[in-house]
Amino acid sequence: AIDQTTTFALTQLVEKVDLKTAYEILSTVLKAVPYKTRTLLTDSGIQVCRYSGNSNTPYPGPMRFDVICTACSTEHRCTKPEHPWTDG
Repeated sequence: AIDQTTTFALTQLVEKVDLKTAYEILSTVLKAVPYKTRTLLTDSGIQVCRYSGNSNTPYPGPMRFDVICTACSTEHRCTKPEHPWTDG
């Protein structure tokens, strides 16, 4: 996780990238950041976004990742599929 404004960075090694790992890392990041996180930008992977990749079929039920963001009043944004860069 990298904050572009303050350059605060946090890394964590994991054995498996899955839904559980994604929300555990999110919880770790939100606890470690010394200020309120207003917006979170992630890729459009199946671990964090309801609509992943080029699929138009949403993940059934609410994503735990989004539930945690909502509970912390953090807006979650995903990059466009196959376009992991952003200009603002």
